[in-house]
Amino acid sequence: MRYHVIDMRGFMDISYCIPVRKASPDNGNIKADVVPAGRYASLIYSGGGISGNRALIEWVRAQGIDFDRWDTEEGDNFRGRYETFLTDPKIEPRKSKWQIKVAIKVADK
Repeated sequence: MRYHVIDMRGFMDISYCIPVRKASPDNGNIKADVVPAGRYASLIYSGGGISGNRALIEWVRAQGIDFDRWDTEEGDNFRGRYETFLTDPKIEPRKSKWQIKVAIKVADK
């Protein structure tokens, strides 16, 4: 499903995805898609998502690596960026204890 979300800086276009073994036919707002192939920088964090994303972005930039991204009037766009929730909230209900993997596609060499 694709959503247009308003954050503090404007609109954010996000997709909510569920991994499946076999893609189903498109059905209105539900569409089959894939994560773009390529190299990703990633980390696993607990607690705030903003600090986890910021830490990854700062580390990648410090390494002199470029993201696979572009700018538009609405803001920056990433070719591939995703978060995977590694903790089952039924087992650990405290969000501050969840482990989340964030990955951002880096530019091809």
